Amino acid sequence: MQEHESMVIGEIDRSDELLSQQALLWPGRWLVVGFFGSFLACLTALWFSGTLLSAPENLLPFAFLRLLAVHRLPVLIAPAGCLVLCYSALRFMTREILGVGERYLDERQKMLRDQAHRSAFTLVKLACLLIPCTVLLSSLHWSNPSPTLVASPAIVLSQPGRVDQGFLAIQPTTLTQIYRLLSVPKLASASTPEILFAGGLLFLCLWLLISALPMAVLVWKGKRA
Repeated sequence: MQEHESMVIGEIDRSDELLSQQALLWPGRWLVVGFFGSFLACLTALWFSGTLLSAPENLLPFAFLRLLAVHRLPVLIAPAGCLVLCYSALRFMTREILGVGERYLDERQKMLRDQAHRSAFTLVKLACLLIPCTVLLSSLHWSNPSPTLVASPAIVLSQPGRVDQGFLAIQPTTLTQIYRLLSVPKLASASTPEILFAGGLLFLCLWLLISALPMAVLVWKGKRA
């Protein structure tokens, strides 16, 4: 009877220990989620601000995109600052394994270090496969523009007297609508310093991502020491 009670008590203690270990894992995992979320936010800011790529005017309200274009530098710096903070925290948490030379590590730490680098390399290979597929699918999606009723508004405006009546008959869009289309406001283009800053920021984000992958693997698994 006493042996049975001791076995039950031991199982309860082990389950409590597992629960406590799981609870200790989540702060580090939230940090990993914050790091990758900050990286995605940096890419989104680079896209929506229209710095390196044209802003998605067909997807988001023009007023919102114009606000981002006016404040390009703060929009780019804010997620980059969060990314650097998360990277610094990951580096601090894994300093005992990844922040020292290999000669200072014991066998267990060397094994954890090798496993983290192998997992990071696997993630890089998956990203190298997924990114081209994503770009290809997006290009196929955007390569089919919606049909428009106006073939060439410039022809109608430059030579209104020489436009064929049959052409006008099959074009229900009036000259007023054509003028309205031509007078659509455009986003302010990025200056050369902003483009250079955005390019350097993109390089920094990619470097931090590659450097932090082994750290993120260790922190996610809770193997920091």
